Amino acid sequence: MDNVERHVDIDAPPERVWELLTRPGWFVNDGEIVAHEVEDLGGGAYLVTDPVQGSFRVEELGLEPHARALYRWHRGTSADDPATQVEFRLDELPGGVRLTVVESGLEALGADRRLREGQEQGWVEELEVARAHTDPTRVRRAVHVTAGPDRAWDVVADLASWYAFGGAAYTLSEGAPMRLEWEGHGIYLGRVERVAAPSELAFRLAREPDTEPGADAPRVRVTVRASGTGSLVTVEHTGLASADEAAMERLGWEGGLTTLAERLRGQ
Repeated sequence: MDNVERHVDIDAPPERVWELLTRPGWFVNDGEIVAHEVEDLGGGAYLVTDPVQGSFRVEELGLEPHARALYRWHRGTSADDPATQVEFRLDELPGGVRLTVVESGLEALGADRRLREGQEQGWVEELEVARAHTDPTRVRRAVHVTAGPDRAWDVVADLASWYAFGGAAYTLSEGAPMRLEWEGHGIYLGRVERVAAPSELAFRLAREPDTEPGADAPRVRVTVRASGTGSLVTVEHTGLASADEAAMERLGWEGGLTTLAERLRGQ
């Protein structure tokens, strides 16, 4: 067979998933969606650079808003490089959508059975990444940083330097109390749940300022792992009460991860 087809059901409105599908080359990454350098070449063509996978050319062949997006994915930076066609389809379901991907033209890559199986597994993983990224009631965001895991951990573990800008008080021990502060928002109390240096920090944080976190308080998990010549830092914030609360937290984490990356670049 010359094509691969896979799908995933996502509990999110089509508009939200569509926003991701129209980001050129979002599906090329190291297991988490990160910001790409994107150069608009004109005529619907883009040069996309992933911090781990390198540069490649993507051509937009057709967009039907909230329904279908069609691209040509070159395995290099030139229009002459081998390419496949990638089609994304959105079908509405009760409470969400079904996202289907069809990649065709694999023979252009000299695709044998092993390569095709690799593409199949790759799309299974990328669709799960898309599902997590677009979930409206939780936050999952990631950033690639230039530092190795040990150096990245040193900054990740210092929440006051990139997330709790008003200050933070806690020890890196499971069960320890936390006190995180934001000017204009107040002091939020939490509890450290897990510490596995240099790869994982998890904690629960109360929903309201100046209150103790209950057993069902929202949970934050920050992970660090080697990725390419640097590290991938991923934040997952779950247990949020609504899509509005998640949207607010998402903005905070996106800003925080940007600050984290800048710190690790020495800015």
